[in-house]
Amino acid sequence: MANSEQLGWTLDKVQKEISNSTFLNNNLGGMLRTLKIGAAEAVAMAYPNHNWSYLIDRGGYVLTKVQAQEIRKLYASGIINQRQIAIKYNVSPSQVNLIVKNKVFKEDIKN
Repeated sequence: MANSEQLGWTLDKVQKEISNSTFLNNNLGGMLRTLKIGAAEAVAMAYPNHNWSYLIDRGGYVLTKVQAQEIRKLYASGIINQRQIAIKYNVSPSQVNLIVKNKVFKEDIKN
């Protein structure tokens, strides 16, 4: 697993910035799919003595649930495109795509 030592990250940075995208970008997406877990669960398994509540609460995303809701609404409205949303939220377009396609946040959005 890409741990904090391999990435050169402190545990604080891992808690703030690790995401499903980090695993995908480091060719570890297959591990998550095979184990049927997200980044939050993988990090919690690797570091069981650390408090990962914030990471778990955000479901493996760099963004919060509220930000994910905003992204889904913006994307659905068609006002701005995926790249513009990525720039606005300082994430990659692939992260926007994961949030838009992921059903985790669908129940939080009122159409």
